[in-house]
Amino acid sequence: MTTFLRRRARVAGALLAAMVTGATVISTAGTAAAAEEVPEQALITQSSPGDFETRIVGGTEVDEGDYPFIAFLTIDTPEGTFACGGSLYAEDLVLTAAHCVNGTGPDTSITAHFGSVDLNSPDIVTYQSEFVYSANISGIPNDWALVRLSEPVEGIDPLPVVTDDSLDEGTFTVAGWGATSEGGESSDVLLEVEVPFIDDATCATNYGDSLTADVEICAGDFEEGGIDSCQGDSGGPLFREDDNGELVQVGVVSWGEGCAQAGFPGIYTQLSAFSDNIAAVAAGENTPAEPQDIAVETTIDTPVEIALVAEDAEGDDLTFKVSEATNGTLTTEDPETLATVIYTPAEGFEGEDTFQYLANDGNTDSPVATVTVTVEGEAEPTETPTPTPTPTEEPTEEPTEEPTDDPGDDDGDEELPDTGSSTTTGATLALLLVAGGAGLAFAARRRSAGSTL
Repeated sequence: MTTFLRRRARVAGALLAAMVTGATVISTAGTAAAAEEVPEQALITQSSPGDFETRIVGGTEVDEGDYPFIAFLTIDTPEGTFACGGSLYAEDLVLTAAHCVNGTGPDTSITAHFGSVDLNSPDIVTYQSEFVYSANISGIPNDWALVRLSEPVEGIDPLPVVTDDSLDEGTFTVAGWGATSEGGESSDVLLEVEVPFIDDATCATNYGDSLTADVEICAGDFEEGGIDSCQGDSGGPLFREDDNGELVQVGVVSWGEGCAQAGFPGIYTQLSAFSDNIAAVAAGENTPAEPQDIAVETTIDTPVEIALVAEDAEGDDLTFKVSEATNGTLTTEDPETLATVIYTPAEGFEGEDTFQYLANDGNTDSPVATVTVTVEGEAEPTETPTPTPTPTEEPTEEPTEEPTDDPGDDDGDEELPDTGSSTTTGATLALLLVAGGAGLAFAARRRSAGSTL
C-alpha cells in the first residue's frame, strides 16, 4: 500500500482552452484564485500495514469452543503477510476494521481462520475472501469493513451487532490472538480480557480531538492501565451480554496510544453508529459507487479543473477523496464534496502524471479510479509562408503582315496590344487548439506483521 500525503497547490498559468468534458484549463485570474487546500479528511491516507499492531494485554486463554464466531485473518500484501481479527457477521461475511483491509473492491488476499482457539489445531478451517466493502480507506474514523467470503462458513452462528446505543456502557470483553505485551510476540491461543467502559470526556483527557466521540467508544483501565487490546487484535470484536444474556458486538478493535497505558485506553469503532449502514451493505441494499478513470490534457504551468465522476446505483449523495499527484498539486473550490479538483503541474513539468480518487456514498468507499493528466509543451508558432509571385511573361511578338494603306490610318503605323499578364497567389494557415479530457498520524496499532500459520 502507498501512503498519500497532501500538498498545497499554487495556481499559475494562462487561459488556454475552454471547458471540455470533465476538464477546464484555467488562469490565475479565473476561478482557481478561490481554490483552497484539499481537506485532510478528503485525502486517501492508507498507512503502511506495519503500522497496525494488535494484542490482548492482561488477558487469559479462551476455552476451546468459546467464541467460535471470532476469526483470525491473514492479509497478503506486497510487503508481507499481516494479521487481524474479525467476527462472523453473516454466514459469508466477516466484520473487521477498515484499516485491516486495502479498500473496497474484489479481493482474494484475505484468509479467514475458524474452528479452534488454537491456531496450530488441525480443526482450523480456512475461507478465502472474494470482495471487501471498506467504510474508510484511511481507517479512522468509520473504522469498519465487511469481507465477503467465497463460500459460507458452516456450523458457526454469527455474532449479532447492537442496533442502538443502550449497551454502549458497562463491562465488555475483547479477544484476539495479538501480542501479550506492547511490542511482544503474538499468541497462538485466543486470549480474552474484560475492559470497562470509559466515558467520552474522560477518554478525551489525553486523546483530545483525536477521539471522534460520536463514532468511537473507549474501554480499559484509565487510571492503572494494564488491560487492553493491542498489536494483532485489530478488527476483532468488543462484545458483552444483552438483557437476555446473549452476546452482542458493540465495537471493533481500532486504535490507541501504545497498549494498556494508563490514561490511554483502547479506542473501538462504535457499532451502534453504523449498524444500519452495515446491515444495508450486507443485504445488498447498498452497493459501492463506481468511479470512472479520467484522462485530461493541459500545457506546461497551466492548471486544469477536473470533475470527478462516479455512478451510484442508489442515487446517494457522493463525496470524494483523492491521493497526491506525483508531479503536480491539487486544490479545490468544493471542500465539502471534492466533486471538482484543480490540478496544477509542477513548474516546468512536461509529461504524464496520475493521481487516484474514490467516492463514498455515506456507507462505504468505492473502488479506486485513476486520473491521468497529460502535460504538453507550448505549441510552436507556425509562420505564414511569404507568397511567391508568379513571374510575368515577356510579351511575345507575333509576325504581322506589312501594314496596308488604310484610309483611317493617316500614318499607317498602329501599335500592337500588350499581351503580357501578372498573377499573385496567397496561402492561409488555420491553427486549432484542442484541450481533451474525460471525465495517520494515528497509531492504529491493531494489525500485526507475520503469521503463525
